[in-house]
Amino acid sequence: MTGIVAAGSVLDFVANMADRGTDPHSRRICYGPGGLTGTIMIAVSPFIPRGPSGRGFELTNTDQTSVFLYWVFWLGYLGTAVVLATRLCCEQVRAASPGRLRLGLGIIGTGTAIGCGYILNKLTFVALGYLPWLRLPLSGPRTEMINDFLLYTSLFLSVVGTTVPTQLASSMASPILRLQEQRDLELLRPLWLALTRSRPDVGECLINGGSVDHGDAK
Repeated sequence: MTGIVAAGSVLDFVANMADRGTDPHSRRICYGPGGLTGTIMIAVSPFIPRGPSGRGFELTNTDQTSVFLYWVFWLGYLGTAVVLATRLCCEQVRAASPGRLRLGLGIIGTGTAIGCGYILNKLTFVALGYLPWLRLPLSGPRTEMINDFLLYTSLFLSVVGTTVPTQLASSMASPILRLQEQRDLELLRPLWLALTRSRPDVGECLINGGSVDHGDAK
């Protein structure tokens, strides 16, 4: 259930980024499928056979209808959120200027793209296990190992990407960009000196957070 809430939050975030967060239709899309997914998962959960540990039931009972419905609805809902997040990151990376924000969004987008691979791999395994005439390409334990690798890699990159704009990328900024900014400041220095000589109160107001009469400043 917490996973459904998290996936719904991602969908809501994407809607707000697209300026559709207050649209009733978008809100129904965000929360309606989540409610349906949670209802179906709760309804089929008592019918899912489990071993002594209760772990890995989706890998040992994929031929059960209850297991199939449980994972198809959950992975479908989660996959929708991850695909939309990946698409949003790709769009924002192209629009963002070079620097920390673009780097962070690129890392997050890479993480969510790997998350798409995790969902596709697991969903394929569940679907093939439900169809008796198809043979699974990999064993259950090996599939679980691949799933864990994709999942943890996706989560790691997503976390790193959210920290880059504030910390990591400050040390990775291009030296050329810093030199260009310094050059621009030096070019503006004569204008600033001329302005503050003729109107000393401009510099004082900026330092003190005050305001200047723009008519007098002209």
